[in-house]
Amino acid sequence: QSYTLKVGVGSNDLCSDAFIGGQTIIVNALDNIEARRYMDSYALNRN
Repeated sequence: QSYTLKVGVGSNDLCSDAFIGGQTIIVNALDNIEARRYMDSYALNRN
């Protein structure tokens, strides 16, 4: 499934602990460094 919502601080509805915790692997294609850093940090801190 693809999403077009903004990823970053405040996007916890999309990137919740339940969502990230339920994934075996996360692949993303983000168009800016802020979003990439946010997802990297979020995924690593929740693992």
